[in-house]
Amino acid sequence: MLVRPDGAKIAELRNAKGLKQKALAESARISERSLREIEKRNHPLREHKLLELAKHLQTSIEDIKAKESLGGNVAPPAGKTPKKPSDPHKLELHPAEKANELWNLARRASKCNYMLMVEPTAKTAPLLEEVLVIVQRAYTITEDDYDRSHRYPNFHRLARLNEILGELSENGIGVLANTNWCWYQDAAGEMKHKSELYVSFSPIERKSELVSVNLDLDRDPATGEWKEKTMDLDDDIQF
Repeated sequence: MLVRPDGAKIAELRNAKGLKQKALAESARISERSLREIEKRNHPLREHKLLELAKHLQTSIEDIKAKESLGGNVAPPAGKTPKKPSDPHKLELHPAEKANELWNLARRASKCNYMLMVEPTAKTAPLLEEVLVIVQRAYTITEDDYDRSHRYPNFHRLARLNEILGELSENGIGVLANTNWCWYQDAAGEMKHKSELYVSFSPIERKSELVSVNLDLDRDPATGEWKEKTMDLDDDIQF
């Protein structure tokens, strides 16, 4: 059975034990590339493989299994109550007041969408832009100035992000964020997922925001599962 891991938790435990990705992958008998996908994108794997990872990290399988449901949104931060019923076309954003909160949401995504709900000024515009630049680095492998200047770039990257969040707050701007997950079958019948980060720069007093999500998928009326859209051969193709 395929299960979805908590990649951030696996990476945290691996780093705490001083293990390189290669060493853990070899011990758990998976490829290093698979482990990278697991840690970065929560890529699903067979349950017995997750059990192997848990064994070598000296933890339980429940501790490294994703807490989100397969068909909807990422669970809100502790203490937050999600809107019910859960609609995969809607996503509730919550305050990201610490750099780690925003970074971990971004690590699970493959794309970032942002909304500007405040008027930028000459002072805040560079800060807003810098947030998006730093966040983008969480889900891409493109090297940036932090990578080139520091041995442990994330320490400095997150420290700067915390500074920016504080400066934005002082200027009446809050950052609301969440990552939307949707699992679906591709044309070959394989399970894949869409994972997109949504960020809203909003008035500081706003504590949540409901946004629309474009899944661009079809739902199987028989099973209720999401599937990759297929082209109707009777449709006219526009050139």
